[in-house]
This record gives sequence, C-alpha cells and structure tokens, in this order.
Amino acid sequence: MQLVFSPNSEELSTAVQFLVQGSLQQWLGELIQVERVEVKSEDTKLRVTVQYVIRRNQQRQVTELERGL
Repeated sequence: MQLVFSPNSEELSTAVQFLVQGSLQQWLGELIQVERVEVKSEDTKLRVTVQYVIRRNQQRQVTELERGL
C-alpha cells in the first residue's frame, strides 16, 4: 500500500480516516458500532482516534493510536 510511504498531508489523513472507518465497519460491524473516526496530522505524526460502542453491553470506548511518519 502506497500510504505507508506517503508524506504527512491532508490527503493522507483523509485516506486513513476513510480506510479505518470502512475496515472497522466491514470486519467488526457485528461487534461494534463506530461512532467517530478522527485523524489528525501533527508535524511528523498521524493520530487516529476511534470512538465506538460495544454492541453486546452498550459500553462506549475511545481508542487513540499514534504513528510517526
């Protein structure tokens, strides 16, 4: 995938947001309900925040991932 080698940009952030949200819905859609996927580009870092609800117990979770580029 070319995104791994792309420089940090608004286009990269948008693509990552689209891919993360789509993948979560495709592969975990029966287990979780994705409420929000936010991607922020900060200098040489990309920060992804995912807010979701576990369907089984209606527990809301927020996960934050950070990757240096």
